[in-house]
Amino acid sequence: MAEFRDDQASRLCDNCKKEIPVFNFTIHEIHCQRNIGVCPVCKEPFPKSDMDIHMAAEHCQVTCKCNKKLEKRQLKQHAETECPLRL
Repeated sequence: MAEFRDDQASRLCDNCKKEIPVFNFTIHEIHCQRNIGVCPVCKEPFPKSDMDIHMAAEHCQVTCKCNKKLEKRQLKQHAETECPLRL
């Protein structure tokens, strides 16, 4: 694959939100739309084949020991900074 330099013309891919060199854009766009999906919750791009894993790992609801319900990805920060039962 060719190296991308900052001085090369690029376009923003509407699907994955990455800057893609113009000379490679059409091929990237076809591949990206076929294989990359955007998470409906966090709006981050992920391989479509991994979306179920991402949703289960990051966005499933969990309950903290303080009985607050939140997304699994938020639990660590909540436990460290917000939870009334933190040490």
